[in-house]
Amino acid sequence: MKRFALTVLLTIATAARKLSVEQAVMARAFTGSDRFLLLGLAPAGAGKTTTMRVVVQAWQAAGRPVVALAPSAVAADVLRAELGTVADTLAKFDHDQPAIAAGTLILVDEAGMAGTMMLDRLIARASRAGAVVRLLGDDQQLGAVEAGGVIRHLAAEVGAVRMRQVVRFTDPDEADATLQVRDGDVAAIDFYLTRNRIVAATAETAPDAAAEGGSPPKASRATGGTAARL
Repeated sequence: MKRFALTVLLTIATAARKLSVEQAVMARAFTGSDRFLLLGLAPAGAGKTTTMRVVVQAWQAAGRPVVALAPSAVAADVLRAELGTVADTLAKFDHDQPAIAAGTLILVDEAGMAGTMMLDRLIARASRAGAVVRLLGDDQQLGAVEAGGVIRHLAAEVGAVRMRQVVRFTDPDEADATLQVRDGDVAAIDFYLTRNRIVAATAETAPDAAAEGGSPPKASRATGGTAARL
């Protein structure tokens, strides 16, 4: 156990040089916490994939398996390619009931889109197998089609590791604007207006406006369209 912990610690310490402070904190929590179940929350653009890649590398370097689960087959394929680990959909994993090896780290991406009952079954299976579960998502994101809301409940009851800084954009004002949109703050519209990011269009011309990267078609200008694209 000490060798495992040391290997994980060294891997995280090496990778942390390339991570933001918040990313490093989440990576250390996901690999070093003694909690069986841990929740990580972050907005889009905070670097969740970068952080999870480090988590996977650290866990695998210590000789333990990782299984990544996603809400869709396309998302699972992306996880498999970006994280370099076994990945599947949560629904298929729940249906097929594959064996879970002791010491496995089960990473559930976009956990807010997972149904509560399906997550409950996964957590119960992982507990019996001696695995650990790490849920990752955004509590401001649209919830599951099934009965959901579990990550907000967990965040309220037991807390979560959070990343708040958006690192995807070089312009800090744009990063702030995306967070305002996420929070439903109408003040975000000022950022997009002052940078000509809002394009008027009708229902018929909106697809062309989007395809042209924001240049409104002549038809929309002539007809006084009412659609907007951010």
